[in-house]
Amino acid sequence: MTIKKIKIKSSIVLYALGIIAVLLIIYSFLIEPNLISTNIVPIADEDLFSLFHDKKVVQISDLHITSVGHREKKLIKMLNRINPDILFITGDFLTNGRDERFCIEVLKQINKPAYGIWAILGNSDRFMRDGSPFEGANRFVGKLKNLGIRLLEDESERLILNESGDHLFIVGVEGFYLKRSKLDWILRDIPDDSAVILLSHYPNVLEKQTDVLTINLGEEEYKGVSGWGWQDNAFFEYDTGIVRFEKDGYHKLRVQSREDGVNIEQICLIAFADEESHTNASSQNSVKNSEDMYTSINPNANEMIIIKAGDIPDSHIFGSWKKVQDPSSRFDLVIKDIPGLGAKNEKPLLEPEDYFEADFYAKGNVDYHVWVRMKAENDSPSNDSIYVQFNDSINKKGEPVYRIGEFGVHSELEKIDLILAGHTHGGQIRLPIIGALDVVPNHTIPHDRGFFESQGTKIYINRGIGTALLPMRFRCSPEITIFQFLKAEKVS
Repeated sequence: MTIKKIKIKSSIVLYALGIIAVLLIIYSFLIEPNLISTNIVPIADEDLFSLFHDKKVVQISDLHITSVGHREKKLIKMLNRINPDILFITGDFLTNGRDERFCIEVLKQINKPAYGIWAILGNSDRFMRDGSPFEGANRFVGKLKNLGIRLLEDESERLILNESGDHLFIVGVEGFYLKRSKLDWILRDIPDDSAVILLSHYPNVLEKQTDVLTINLGEEEYKGVSGWGWQDNAFFEYDTGIVRFEKDGYHKLRVQSREDGVNIEQICLIAFADEESHTNASSQNSVKNSEDMYTSINPNANEMIIIKAGDIPDSHIFGSWKKVQDPSSRFDLVIKDIPGLGAKNEKPLLEPEDYFEADFYAKGNVDYHVWVRMKAENDSPSNDSIYVQFNDSINKKGEPVYRIGEFGVHSELEKIDLILAGHTHGGQIRLPIIGALDVVPNHTIPHDRGFFESQGTKIYINRGIGTALLPMRFRCSPEITIFQFLKAEKVS
C-alpha cells in the first residue's frame, strides 16, 4: 500500500514538472520575446549631461526583423510614444537578407526624432544565416539612407545641437575586432574636450588586444600581386607602417602567422627626413612592385635597415615557418609559412606557435617605415598576409605599439564618453544560478548586458529586440533603453 502511494505521488510530481516545463517553453517562445521593456539608465557624465539633460536619448539594437508581427508593431508604438529626441540603433536590423522589405516597412513607421536616427550595421546585416555574404547589403544600406537614417561605416560625424554651436561627435565602427590603429585613425581629428558617443555592434571594442602591424600583399578590391612584391601596410587597415624605438641599440622583430602560404625574402626599415616622405613612399605603386627597393626609394631615405630572410638563424624560426630555397628570389633563401601547417589567425596571438624573429640595430626616437618583400602561394589573396611586432616599439606619444607579448594600449578610448553596443542580446536565455547560455557567438568580454566602465570610458550593452538562433528568450526580455544623463557629482 505504501509503495502504491509513493508511485502515485511520484507520478503527480512528474506530471506537475511536465506541465511546468510546457508552460516555461510556451512562455519562452511565445510570451517573453514580445515583452519589450523600457529601461531607464542613469549615467553620470558631465559632457553628455550638458547636451542632453533635457532630451530623450534612446537606444535599440538587434531588431532581427523577419516580418511585421506583434513584436514589431509593439516596438513602433512604444518608440512613437516615447518620442525620442535622438535614436541610436546598434546593428543587426535583419536576420536574413531576404527579409529587408519587412525591416524597411517597420522603420518607415517610426517617427523621425528631432536629431535623427543614427545607426551602424551588425553581422546579420552583412551575412546570411549560413555565413555567406549578403549580396544585397549595399542595396540595403542605400534603402536605410533613403529613409534619412544616418548610417556610420567606420567614420565619425559632428552633430550640431543648437544655435550656440554645442555639438556631439558620433562615431560608428563595424567589425568584431577593432584594432587600436583603426580606432586611432577614426578619432584622429576629434578634439580631446569634445563629447563623443561611439556606436559598436560588438562590445568587444573593449577587449584587450594584441597590437600588431598588419602587412597584406594584396591591393584594393582584393587583387593579388603576381609574384614578389613590396608592401608596407594592409589595404584594409589604418596602420601607418611607421615605428620608432625608445633608444639606440639592438631590437627584436617578430613575424607571426596570419595566413599560411606566405614567402618572405627580406624586411626593410627605412628612416626618412620627414613624414611627407613616408607618405609619398607608401603610395608609390612602382615601389611596391619594384624588384629593387634600394634604387627605388633609397635616394630619399636617411637610413635603411635590411633584414634578409636567409640570414635569420634556424634557432629563431618556429612552428610552420621554414627556411627554403627559392630561385625566383633575389637571395635564393626565403622563409616560408608552409601551407596547411599554420591556420589563418583572424586575431594576432599573445603567444603564437608559428613565427620567426630577427635582431637588428636601430636608432632611438627615429621614425622607421616598415616594408616587407613577400610572395603569396599561388598568388592567392588568401595566402598573403602577416603580423609584425617588435620588443620595444613606441609611437610618437611614447606609448607602446606593436609590442611582442603585450596587449595594446587603447589610449584613444579615453576620448569617448559613452559606447553603445549590442550583439549579445543580453544572453537571451538566462538560467538561475547558471546565468546566460551564450546563445549569441563571438562575444569574448565578461559582460553581456547593462552598464559598466573600462579602459577610461563607459559602455552600455543593450539586450536587443529580436532573437538569434533560437526564437526564444528567458529571464532576458527585449529592451528599449532611455538614458538619463546626470552631473558627475550627483552620483556617489
